[in-house]
Amino acid sequence: MSNHGNYIVSLGNVCRWLAQKAEAAGFDGLWLAGGGDNYLKACTLLNATSTINVGTSIAPALLASPAFHASMARYLQEVSGGRFVLGFGSQTKGQLRQELGMDVDKIAKRAREVMEVTRGI
Repeated sequence: MSNHGNYIVSLGNVCRWLAQKAEAAGFDGLWLAGGGDNYLKACTLLNATSTINVGTSIAPALLASPAFHASMARYLQEVSGGRFVLGFGSQTKGQLRQELGMDVDKIAKRAREVMEVTRGI
């Protein structure tokens, strides 16, 4: 069967390779866009590198509890030697309806509360 030059690759392998190339080129940070699996992606990139910082540019604050965010951030900091940076963001009402199946009033206030509690843990 011919695939006409198209290849199936592991996204994880491509991400690790790109992270290593960025580190070798002298970049000092990699930032992950929003999504519920940012911590897993960050762990993959931190494991593939040794000096570059890895951060969540917009970890969805309301998709998990402050205890979960704090434990993930603490773990990633420990295993990376302090190279993990936690960045939070609030979602829109539409995103929360779609992802959580609920309407949330005062999203920014609730996200700020999650951030403050996470920081305190």
